[in-house]
Amino acid sequence: MTLPFRPLRCLAIGAIAALLTSGAIAAPAASQGLQLNRVTTAYAPGDAVGVVQSGPECGDGSSREWSELLQRRVQTELAHAFADELAKAAAARPARAGTTDDLVVSARLNELKLQLCDRGHGAWQGGFEVGVSWQLQRRDGAKPVLLAYTSGRFDQGPGETGVCPAAGLREALAQSVRRLLADPKVAAATRLPATADGQLADAAGL
Repeated sequence: MTLPFRPLRCLAIGAIAALLTSGAIAAPAASQGLQLNRVTTAYAPGDAVGVVQSGPECGDGSSREWSELLQRRVQTELAHAFADELAKAAAARPARAGTTDDLVVSARLNELKLQLCDRGHGAWQGGFEVGVSWQLQRRDGAKPVLLAYTSGRFDQGPGETGVCPAAGLREALAQSVRRLLADPKVAAATRLPATADGQLADAAGL
């Protein structure tokens, strides 16, 4: 069962600027026994993360750099994406009995590439690519249960409308979360049944 992505509508002019300069909003509470308790990044302030262009033909552009505000935005969007995708997975795949899901999750953003164009009047095109490293650990143990790396992407073409850049970033992050939750090794450590396509490796095998 595939649940559709329901994007936030983009109502405000200057949505790209809002994405890159606004602070974080409150993250949702943990659910389903898996708790995302830490989000870090491989980036330092000033590191290049992409290009933002402007104008109807997307001719004028400038590079964009990592900042504290962008870090807070990523932390917020990843927290929301994790909670949303975990709830969807639990609803779509009934829990199995006799297993434990008492795990805490740490995420590290290793890759962010943005290519955006502000076409004016709230319209934009472009997309995001993300790569996230994951560590799943039992609350009572120091050794990681699982280590993982997953990726995600979101693109909006010139003829598409209605999705704010912040929602596009969240969907790219959500795709990486879905790939994490789909892995059979996550199912083995939690109450979520496995689907098919994961990219996890046992901690001992890395």
